[in-house]
Amino acid sequence: MDVLTPLIKKSSILVIGSGGIGCELLKNLSGSGFTSVEVIDLDTIDISNLNRQFLFRSEHVGMAKCEVACEASRRISPFEESSVEGIGFYKPHHGNVKDNERFGVNFFKRFTCVLNALDNVSARRHVNRLCLSAEIPLIEAGTTGYLGQTTVINGKRTECYECQPKPTQKVYPICTIRSTPSMPVHCIVWGKELYKLMFGDAKASMLFEDTVNSDEPSTFMEPVVERRLKVEEEVGDDLVRFKEIKSYAVKALKSVYTEEINKQLSMDRYKGASKVPVPLDIEKLMEKADEWWKDKNDYPSVRENGEKRIWTNEESCHELFAIIREMYTTSTSPSDLHTSTVAFDKDNHLSMRFVTASSNLRAHIFSIETSSFYTAKGIAGNIIPAIATTNAIVAGLQVLELFKILKYGKEKIKNVCKFTYCLRDKTRKGLFLQPTTLQPPNDKCYVCRNARVVLSIDTSTTTLSKLIEDVLTKKMSFNSPILQIGCDQIYEHGEEEYGVNLPKLLKDLPCGGVKDGVSLIVEDFEQDMEINFEICHREFEEEEEEQFIISGDRPKPKEQNSEDVVPGDDNLGDSSAGAAAAANELDSNDDIVEITEEDNRKSLTSPPNGNGKKRARSGDSNYGAVAPKKIRGGEGGEEAIAID
Repeated sequence: MDVLTPLIKKSSILVIGSGGIGCELLKNLSGSGFTSVEVIDLDTIDISNLNRQFLFRSEHVGMAKCEVACEASRRISPFEESSVEGIGFYKPHHGNVKDNERFGVNFFKRFTCVLNALDNVSARRHVNRLCLSAEIPLIEAGTTGYLGQTTVINGKRTECYECQPKPTQKVYPICTIRSTPSMPVHCIVWGKELYKLMFGDAKASMLFEDTVNSDEPSTFMEPVVERRLKVEEEVGDDLVRFKEIKSYAVKALKSVYTEEINKQLSMDRYKGASKVPVPLDIEKLMEKADEWWKDKNDYPSVRENGEKRIWTNEESCHELFAIIREMYTTSTSPSDLHTSTVAFDKDNHLSMRFVTASSNLRAHIFSIETSSFYTAKGIAGNIIPAIATTNAIVAGLQVLELFKILKYGKEKIKNVCKFTYCLRDKTRKGLFLQPTTLQPPNDKCYVCRNARVVLSIDTSTTTLSKLIEDVLTKKMSFNSPILQIGCDQIYEHGEEEYGVNLPKLLKDLPCGGVKDGVSLIVEDFEQDMEINFEICHREFEEEEEEQFIISGDRPKPKEQNSEDVVPGDDNLGDSSAGAAAAANELDSNDDIVEITEEDNRKSLTSPPNGNGKKRARSGDSNYGAVAPKKIRGGEGGEEAIAID
């Protein structure tokens, strides 16, 4: 340590994230004598963080994580100021690391090394690209429950974060969610879609049906969607409004849990099924509603142990009535509902109460096991509970790798640093930590190797706006893309003059259009990255989840017997973990993915093969088990997500 002491004093460290892993990192850095440390984090402290993010206390709830964590680190540090000119002494930056005006390449160049403690793949990709551009080492880590890993990325000398593709998520067909659920996750995803239908962007819900253009519209569409707008417009005293809201709630829930099920039964949809659904008697379940609504403290969710026990059907129905009433009587909800901006958020207590209650009523109809509020939240948010010990282990490994970098220099990183797995079960040699050699860059990586990228897409039906949103932003994590055909620019992020091209089909764009065989150049100055796309025109079936294919070679002929897997009306972005759905932030990307212990063990604990090319990274929302589409990553990432 004596050799390292002067090196530690001269080093400047950037920590990105101050949650589960971040708190452990900052504790280790301050205790080891690092003084020139800055921290970026956009999150605030939630009460659920306190069981593992040990730098926070109950009085800190609602405050910025990075500010509280830095203050705690200063108290731990044996020193009182930074040793490096221009670098802060545990200086917090409350903001998004993807904000290029604050945290661009020049900002990163000020530091000796960057340590990641992020909770989502998109941000990890962005930081990976900035570090490559700034030519500074990045020490990456992630956890998923008991599993975790730490690795070092050193410019273009080692494998970068994006050198290896992410595993494809397991998704369920929409018809399973809408008509033939058989698992709790199916019902929970359905509950999230019902929430979107009733309070959010109804047309984006997989339950939405066009009541105008359809020959036989769904029986629940008018009561649920159209009636909700009429409720907002009602004018009158509180009693009149209460009666109107109650009437809407009864009609809406009756249409969903009674009339729609009866309609499906009349069509013999469940003929031959082992378990035939049984419609609910909503009017009977609501008999005590008037009495319950007088006392908000009588809600099942706020009673003793209300979040961990299973609610009865009567209690679930009461919860739904209470939530609908609250949504229409709060000062902010009515206007939000009118503009369809209320989105599901697993951390919003009202949202999760609705999903828990609505999914349990549906589960009862189909004789499926019901879930407690606590269990439903884990599935709905694609969450794998975070383990404080695992966070501490990977953070400790990160600092050990940092010591190696300081001692031997970044030129020798590939020889002295390791990719280390934190395993749940010991190896044959009795080890719970398994180090492996850092791999060289993947020659097919478009980020660090500028490899050729073939984009197969339907140029006759896809608009430029869709290309930018689905392919460049969501799939490839561009921040501010600039598109060129030859020497002619057709789009630049933030420039209004190019807005006229956004609604145009690719084939109709200027400069001859984006067609089969065209070379499309996409740049992002914020990430210092340029990719040359070779466009390959291909038609896709409407049922296909993604209407494009990204590869290094021309696509193979489409298989004729592909299984229909449609996550929603839109698509999924970078998110992940546990159960199914419309993607986490399950925003407009809502798919359904199921996480099992066996899945986690297979994808996260298996050591790399001989050439080290197939290693799963725990903590990535795109690795391991998956859940409702827009599972966001916690300490672990997006696909398999740990709460952060």
